[in-house]
Amino acid sequence: MATDTDILVLHSDEARHDALKRTLRVINFFLWLSGASVVSTGTFVNVDMQHPNTLFEFPVFFIVNILLIVSGGIIVAFSFITCFQYFFKKRITLCLFTYLGTLVFVLQCVIASLSFTWRSEISLLVEKELSRFVLENYHQVNRGPEKLLAFDHIQSAYRCCGAYNYTDWQRSAWIQGRSSPNDLPVACCQSTASMADCNLNNPDKVYKEGCIKLLSARYEMHFLIMGIVAISVAFFQFACFHLTNYLMFKLE
Repeated sequence: MATDTDILVLHSDEARHDALKRTLRVINFFLWLSGASVVSTGTFVNVDMQHPNTLFEFPVFFIVNILLIVSGGIIVAFSFITCFQYFFKKRITLCLFTYLGTLVFVLQCVIASLSFTWRSEISLLVEKELSRFVLENYHQVNRGPEKLLAFDHIQSAYRCCGAYNYTDWQRSAWIQGRSSPNDLPVACCQSTASMADCNLNNPDKVYKEGCIKLLSARYEMHFLIMGIVAISVAFFQFACFHLTNYLMFKLE
């Protein structure tokens, strides 16, 4: 027959067990939240850079963006699964948690490293690719209208014209097929300008700034955002993984 002392010990163990489970659920919630923030950041960057990515198709930016979303998705999925009590006492869950925690930490460190490295290099690529596109390829609709439409959207949305400035179009292959050597793409025109006034003879009616500087700054900003998010969340998640690992071991 159990004594009062045995009953107290049993109740104490149950209370401790419940407290550990509650703590584990709280940690898992913060893990899920951090993973969701990573996925949200990656998705935002992808949507915001849709037209520049269509124009340039830089592989490294695409890779970093996808890896960021994947790493966040892994955290969201696994932190959600481990919220269920069924998995608390499964040794396989403990092993997977350790493996995935290390994998995601390394992955996010790689993302941060690539982001900070390419942030200082991307402006040279933008300058090279955009100047070539404006001078040589803008008129080549037969290669597909996607890039042309993407650049037109960029010029309208960013209020820029050409690569370095609006005079680039005088030296472009596009102007050679125009009836007037002073023509400009419609996307270079300010919203208040009429089509008749939108040309090189009326520089006050067009966007004067080139798109290289604006696009370079945009890419640099997004590389910085992805790098900071990746490295910050990596260390936070690594600490949470270790604590979760310890609590799950205690619950075995």
